[in-house]
Amino acid sequence: MAFVPVNISPGVIRQSTPYDAPNSWWDTSNVRWLSGAISPIGGNTRITAQALPTKIRSLFQWRDNSAREWTAIGHEGGIQVLFGALADVTPTGFVSMTAVSGGGYGSLNYGEDNYGTARAYNPPIFRKPDHWTFASFGQDLLAVCSSDGRLLHLAPTTGVIPAMDVPSNAPTGNFAVAVTAERAVMLMGAGGNPRRIAWSDLENYNGWTFNTSTGQAGYIDIEASSPIITGVRVKEGVLVLTQHEVFLVRYVGAPFFYGVEKLGSTTFSCPNAVASGGAQCVWFGEEGFWRYDGGAVRLLQCPIFGDVKANYDPLYGSYRAHMHENGAFPEFWFDFPDLNAPNGECNNYVIWNYDANIWIRGQRSRTAAYGAVTANFPIAAGLDNNVYQHEDGYLDNGASRVGTVWAETSVLNFGEGQDNFDVVQAMVSSSAAAASNNYQLKFLTRYTPGQTETIFGPYQPRLDGYMDCRATGRDYRMRIEATNDQYWSLGQIRLDIVGNSGRR
Repeated sequence: MAFVPVNISPGVIRQSTPYDAPNSWWDTSNVRWLSGAISPIGGNTRITAQALPTKIRSLFQWRDNSAREWTAIGHEGGIQVLFGALADVTPTGFVSMTAVSGGGYGSLNYGEDNYGTARAYNPPIFRKPDHWTFASFGQDLLAVCSSDGRLLHLAPTTGVIPAMDVPSNAPTGNFAVAVTAERAVMLMGAGGNPRRIAWSDLENYNGWTFNTSTGQAGYIDIEASSPIITGVRVKEGVLVLTQHEVFLVRYVGAPFFYGVEKLGSTTFSCPNAVASGGAQCVWFGEEGFWRYDGGAVRLLQCPIFGDVKANYDPLYGSYRAHMHENGAFPEFWFDFPDLNAPNGECNNYVIWNYDANIWIRGQRSRTAAYGAVTANFPIAAGLDNNVYQHEDGYLDNGASRVGTVWAETSVLNFGEGQDNFDVVQAMVSSSAAAASNNYQLKFLTRYTPGQTETIFGPYQPRLDGYMDCRATGRDYRMRIEATNDQYWSLGQIRLDIVGNSGRR
């Protein structure tokens, strides 16, 4: 018979079983869609010469007045900057994220004195999820680590890089920092007040004298049902998130300079699971992913959120989950730990491509990430406390990724009506780069939903574009796998289907 097109729209739809959303992509690993075609996500290369002393929880990049690239690395025990080489710029008296311990319930240790069952790792259940925030103030770096609470400042310099200084007039006990378009420094949870937003004089990161007739510094205590968690700069101002609400702080001019507007209700408990980019801001909440695009706050439709929610670690997620805009591609990445994640560290990701409005999923272990906003490549931190440059080649820091780059469909419905049938040949629309057998196909078939799938293949393309196959069954799924660490791109797939009179 004639070749039958396999009409599968880009993106993953993850329902209860592969039968519940036929003719869709069911699962993926290290692939993305561009212009409707599937291709591998880029690889990575390590850019730190040695590991940092503790787990990396935040990354930030900026450029100085000579357009030189700097990288700030916030780890649990302090901060280092990467400028050719690593330099420890942790200020004296820094309070680390691990200074407040947690892990028992009540006054006893979990798993001791006949009190429950010991966890494989010690969860920080008594302390809030601490986090780093960074902002550039011209060529200078500003930072706040919520466990330390001080506003920290670094001016780029040649030679020996000094420790970050602490602006003497700035409030302490802060949760987060942002810099407005008017070049005021904005502190969330300023002075330890969980509902206070304070800002400095314009153009002066150390101008914090409130209630004067000549200055611009001031503060607002918002009417919120829960404490401020963090703030993110957006086009319209600074978006401030509590656990249950979202506010917009925007410039209003003298004499008040900044005003605040409540945009609506939301859910948010992961300080690092928020990112802005592409004229919008996205964050992770209990009901789904939320989006602010300058007009309103609303839930994003996500066809894989049920799977994320079912597997998300409800304890460690608040401490470890993080989000960033890729920058090199129109994507937001959300990394999170599942229920089986070693030591509660992130081991999964989902991607929202906001141009195509599609979702993708996969597995990786990264503790922090920052997009290609300042530099040409996104960067991310590994479990080994090193920083990696991503979308760089197709290797995993020099190692092959064959076996980890693939995509699987849900059950394919060809509308044939036969009891079972054979697939004897395939034609795949592919790029010229795929002609050297950089990919292969497999078919996973069964006759009833309760059966174990039988795997047919792998099958690789011939030079003339055809692919000889021999698969049989009633319910078919298809798997594409990379066979080399090279670029490839696949479009529409057509299959030659032959009826089989056999019954099962």
